[in-house]
Amino acid sequence: MQKNGILCFTVSFQAYVPASDRLSSFDPKIPGYPRYYMDVNEEEGIYNLHIKNVNFQDEGEFQCQVGPSMNHTPIRAGAQLRILIPPDYLTVNGLGQASTMEVSENVSVRLSCQAVGSKPAAQLKWYKNSVEVPKGIMLPYFYVT
Repeated sequence: MQKNGILCFTVSFQAYVPASDRLSSFDPKIPGYPRYYMDVNEEEGIYNLHIKNVNFQDEGEFQCQVGPSMNHTPIRAGAQLRILIPPDYLTVNGLGQASTMEVSENVSVRLSCQAVGSKPAAQLKWYKNSVEVPKGIMLPYFYVT
């Protein structure tokens, strides 16, 4: 899930839920979680949990539970929520403020790329004239790391 998106977990029960086990009155707001709310269709057995403006604090395991009730054991199902965040920006260390580097022939140069703020860590690759440069390859005057 991307940060600041809206997430909806849909839970559907195929088994009959006795009227005594159903919610007698339903408030879609969840106390203590102002960005979370539920919408329910008891007749179809659908219980949706919505989360607005998803953020880091929402990451974790969510679990839906039914019961227990007379002659029935509790039923549980879980879902893991991972928050994905694209990099805030990329930097090429060794260039300073410029986007172009001029060097004399036969001089070695080392450039390193860094992605800042991504989750999980970004997978970085170097390209020369739109062709990927394999990691650890020594180009004339460049070492790719």
